[in-house]
Amino acid sequence: MLTKWEVRDEVRARRRMRGAESTARLAGQVRDQLEGLVTRFDARTIACFAATPLEPPTGAFLDWAREHGVRVLLPRAVSATALEWCVDDGTLREHPRLRVPEPAGLADPAGLDRAELVVLPAAAVDRTGARVGWGGGYYDRALEVLRPDLRRRLFALVHDDEVFDALPHEPHDVPVVGIVTPTMYLETHSESR
Repeated sequence: MLTKWEVRDEVRARRRMRGAESTARLAGQVRDQLEGLVTRFDARTIACFAATPLEPPTGAFLDWAREHGVRVLLPRAVSATALEWCVDDGTLREHPRLRVPEPAGLADPAGLDRAELVVLPAAAVDRTGARVGWGGGYYDRALEVLRPDLRRRLFALVHDDEVFDALPHEPHDVPVVGIVTPTMYLETHSESR
């Protein structure tokens, strides 16, 4: 089995080969998949992320959510180890160190506790719910304090070729219950971990 670092390297290479232009063309498909997820769970407040140019694009979905009264909380790094959550108002800026888009508005003091559904970025995810992030630990720390009912509403958003049969995971890794890609929605077998 590949190590987490090998998985990250492989995914980075695939994403670079796919390119930003090709990735941007997936925006409508990603919007449709995430809209279906929000509808399936009848969620009115969700946590999501603003995608980088090589991640599955979330911008069209964020536009749809604002137009349809779905409140979206986006993460913003406030230190080298912690995230805060801000209501998406369509205004983004680039984090100076991490070089990822983040919300420019005010933080919501309740943060992730308000969410009814959480859509997470990932380098890769497997069919048992193991999620490999990018190694910064931001999401691992945010997820470890989630209330139990919200842990049952964690979904990883990845490209189709980033769904693996098995990935390395550690005891502290919080599994996701579902996977969303531009073309599919899968429930994982996270209870088997």
